[in-house]
Amino acid sequence: MVSLYLQWIYRRIRLSGLIGLTLIFASLLWYTLGVVPLKSERLALSELLVQKISQAKLRPAEAVVVDPVDVMLENLPLVTALPDLLGKIHGAADQLGLDLIRGDYRLQEEKGEHLTRYRVILPVAGGYPEVRLLISEVLTQLPNAALEKVTLTRENVADDGVEARLEWVLYFREP
Repeated sequence: MVSLYLQWIYRRIRLSGLIGLTLIFASLLWYTLGVVPLKSERLALSELLVQKISQAKLRPAEAVVVDPVDVMLENLPLVTALPDLLGKIHGAADQLGLDLIRGDYRLQEEKGEHLTRYRVILPVAGGYPEVRLLISEVLTQLPNAALEKVTLTRENVADDGVEARLEWVLYFREP
């Protein structure tokens, strides 16, 4: 009798229905044996965390005042690193195939400040994408560099190349 009933059910639902029922049964089994124990474990851990936090006797931390300007100054390089940093700028320009025309370099020391500024004015000739890549490279490699001004000129609209005047300021801390 049971066997006839199962045969009748199989004829009605065929193979796809049997696969569907098997998947439903498997998912119920997985939920019961896998998910429910994890939920109870998560609940127990969160209760333990609340208990530990309430038991902890936290003293107020001593207030340490850190001046962000002092932190910035500590992370700036010394002026003695200037030749290496200029070498990085020139190396990046050479690597991108840009022509560096005679540049202007000036050291600006101001009394009363803990900063030394080194102004670099670089006329560059080359393609516009390469000039943009040079700016990106310098700003990435030299965190103490600031691009102050960019001037782009092109002789003709049909020209591929541009002449750029890049004005940089490199910041250094005093020793």
